[in-house]
Amino acid sequence: MKIDFLIAGQGLAGSLLADALQKAGATIRIVDPEREITSSSVAAGILHPITGRRIVKTWMADQLIPSAIEKYRSIDPQLFTSKPILEIFTSIQQQNEWMNKSADENMKLWMGSSIHPDQNISGVQLPHGGISITNTGWLDVRLLMEKYKNTFNSQGVFIKDEIKESTLIFENNEVKWNDFTASAIIFCNGWRAAHNTSFSYLPFVPAKGEIMEIYCEGLNENFILNRGIYIIPTGNHYFKVGATFNWDDLTEAPTENGRSFLTNALEKIVNLPYSVTWHAAAVRPANKDRRPFIGMHHQHKQLGIFNGLGTKGAMMAPYFAQHFTDYLLHGKELIREVSIERFL
Repeated sequence: MKIDFLIAGQGLAGSLLADALQKAGATIRIVDPEREITSSSVAAGILHPITGRRIVKTWMADQLIPSAIEKYRSIDPQLFTSKPILEIFTSIQQQNEWMNKSADENMKLWMGSSIHPDQNISGVQLPHGGISITNTGWLDVRLLMEKYKNTFNSQGVFIKDEIKESTLIFENNEVKWNDFTASAIIFCNGWRAAHNTSFSYLPFVPAKGEIMEIYCEGLNENFILNRGIYIIPTGNHYFKVGATFNWDDLTEAPTENGRSFLTNALEKIVNLPYSVTWHAAAVRPANKDRRPFIGMHHQHKQLGIFNGLGTKGAMMAPYFAQHFTDYLLHGKELIREVSIERFL
């Protein structure tokens, strides 16, 4: 059977690229082995416009976040929950740094009101206060994946299998896999793409992350809390808590060390009793420069990649799925920061 694109991986990246290609009129098959745990299945889904310790605006936040929110709401309004992020200060010095940054004209879209240490936010410890980050929220990534899976199944375009590089045949400007002949195959299979010999030059730095779910009555549910770890209210007194970073252990099994790290960090934020209801781990497709890997192989033009979204996949995937689609179908140039040609 002839199609336009084979897509390896039905995670966040693969699903959104498949959706964008279909909406542009391309024929696709999306192939995934249906692993129980993937980085998409445990992702936090937070859209955070400010980057960590340096307190600078996240790269392309002004374009990426509105694009992501619009896309997720167009699929199902229940997928995205608008919720401010409460950045909890750990010191007077950090408080001063954030206050200085909040006066920056480029930050005004995102910076909300300051939170005084004496302000009562139920269950939250605020020794030095904090600041709210506005126009943000979180995506229910697991629900999005389920919706896409159901859609792809109903369309007859989902195949439960795994595409291995060794099973591909390149000839006549096409790629063959099993009974399919496509104009190109795009690998969207997360950190496992680092094992593809064709993309071995890409600087993947896979990082294992562990998360928990807790039940905590009385803890404020009006904010996503952030102090080294995030605490996301998911409803009915349940919260998602994460995450750890481990570059040495790339198994997908949760660990006691990971649980201990999260509970210790949690107890610096929350002063109420809680119970852990779930604990999981997955490996993120992170990379050295924290920019996506997008483009076609310099020798095999039928072999592409859409990957490396790391911890900001929920924020980046909608915009760059459309960006890559415009490149694949209409020949529009990829921006230098995401093109894999930057590593050649």
